[in-house]
Amino acid sequence: MAMYGEKPKDRIILHCDCNNFFASVEETLRPELREVPMAVAGDPESRHGIIVAKNQKAKAFGVQTVEYTDLVEPFSVDESYLDVTNSIHLFKMTPKELADHLRARIKEELDITISVGVSFCKVFAKLGSDYKKPNATTVIMREDVERIVYPLPVSSLIFVGKRSVEVLEQYHIRTCGDLVQYDQQTLHRILGKSGDTLYEYIHGLESSRVHSWYEKHEPKSIGNSMTFRHDLVGEAELKAGISALCDSVAGRLRHAGKKCRTVQVGIRNPDFVTIQRQTTLDVPTMLKADLVRISMQLLRDNWNMNDPVRLLSVTGSELVNADEETPVQLSLFGEEAKGPEQVKDPDKQEKIESTIDELREKFGKGSITLGFNRLDRE
Repeated sequence: MAMYGEKPKDRIILHCDCNNFFASVEETLRPELREVPMAVAGDPESRHGIIVAKNQKAKAFGVQTVEYTDLVEPFSVDESYLDVTNSIHLFKMTPKELADHLRARIKEELDITISVGVSFCKVFAKLGSDYKKPNATTVIMREDVERIVYPLPVSSLIFVGKRSVEVLEQYHIRTCGDLVQYDQQTLHRILGKSGDTLYEYIHGLESSRVHSWYEKHEPKSIGNSMTFRHDLVGEAELKAGISALCDSVAGRLRHAGKKCRTVQVGIRNPDFVTIQRQTTLDVPTMLKADLVRISMQLLRDNWNMNDPVRLLSVTGSELVNADEETPVQLSLFGEEAKGPEQVKDPDKQEKIESTIDELREKFGKGSITLGFNRLDRE
C-alpha cells in the first residue's frame, strides 16, 4: 500500500496475441504449408467464407484479416491479458524482457509466434500487441503514450468502431492526439457514454482488473447467432429462425441459473448491413416462450418482414440469479404489471422447458426438436 503522498505503483499488464493463430496451427500440423501462401477460411457452402488467419506469404499478396501469473484473463480464442505486477520480481527481468522471454518460450515449445503489448492498463496493452506484428513486443508505459499512441488513428483504440470514427471525424478528431485535447464533458456530448469511456482510455484512466484464471466468471450476457444457408423472408421463416435461437438462449440461461432483464435482437441483411434493437422487461425471464414473443415483436417493430435476412441473433443481458426476488411493477389498480412478453402461466411453462432440458441432457440435444420445419443452417 502506498504511503500518504506517495505515487501509487503502476501495474504491469501484458496482452498476448497469437500471430496468425489458426494458420500457425495448420503450419505446425502440416509443415509443407509454410512454403506456400495459405489462408484459413470458413466454409463457403455455409456462407462463412471470411479469412480468419493467413501466413506471412499470403500476407505479402495483400490477404487480410504457459502461465507466469494466476491473473490470466482470456480476451478471445487467441488473446489473453496477464497481470504480472506482483510476480515479475520472481523472474528478475524487466517487463520487456519477460515479454520477450514469453514469446521465445511459446515459439520454442509450440512453434507459434505471439505479439505482446506491455503497459499499465489493458487498453494500451491491447494496443501494444497490435502495434507491431508478427512476433514483437511493444512497451507503452506512461512516458511512451505521447510518442507511440498520440500519432495513431482513434480507431486504434479498442471498441472504437466505424460509427464512432465517423462522428469524431465531424469534429476533426482523427488521431489519438486530437482526442486527448477534448475534455470529458465535450466527448460525452459528442458520443454519450462512449465519450466518457474514450476519455478514460486516452488519459490512461482505465483500471479494470485482470481476473484470475481460477476465478469463476459470471456471464454478463447470454446469446446466440445464426447465419442461414439461404436468406429468410417472411414472418414464418423469421419466426423459425428466432425460435431456434431462443430455444438455445433459454436453455443456456437455465443452465447458468440466470434470468435476463433485457432482450436484444440483431438482424443482418445480404449486404452485411446490421441493426440491433433491444427492450427491457418488467419481469426477468429465462423462458423460450417469452424470448420468442419479445424477439418477434422487436422484429415486427423494426424490420420489414418481407426483406431478406442473412443472420439473426438473440441475446439476453442484465442477468439476475434465477432464484432472486425481483420487484414487480404494480398498476394503479393494484394488479401486477402485465406485458406482451409474459406467458399466462410462467411456472407451468418453466416446468415444461426444464423437463425438455433434462431429457436433452439425458438423451442428447436431438432427442426433442422444435415444433417447426428445421431450417437449412450451419
